[in-house]
Amino acid sequence: MKRQKLEIGHPLTLVAYWHDTVADPPKTIEYEAEIIEWRDRTVVVRIKDYGVLRFAKGTGRELGNRDRRRGFEINWTELEESLKPPPGVDIALSVDSP
Repeated sequence: MKRQKLEIGHPLTLVAYWHDTVADPPKTIEYEAEIIEWRDRTVVVRIKDYGVLRFAKGTGRELGNRDRRRGFEINWTELEESLKPPPGVDIALSVDSP
């Protein structure tokens, strides 16, 4: 996944994986997706050519899907890596307190 900027008004893009462990051999398909809303424990994601789904922040699994053998997942570490600054750039935050 390519690097992206964290900007107000621009959606965060990521990859949503559809997995099917029932098929022989198991299948995994990648879909382009974007985060459109953050909630307390869930994230709302628009998946291109599919629809809009909610995912748990903790596990990255699709909510409302009782069959864990197939469904959508998102990988939080990939999103985290895409938001890191380019190599060689260090970011330091300082907060002046009175």
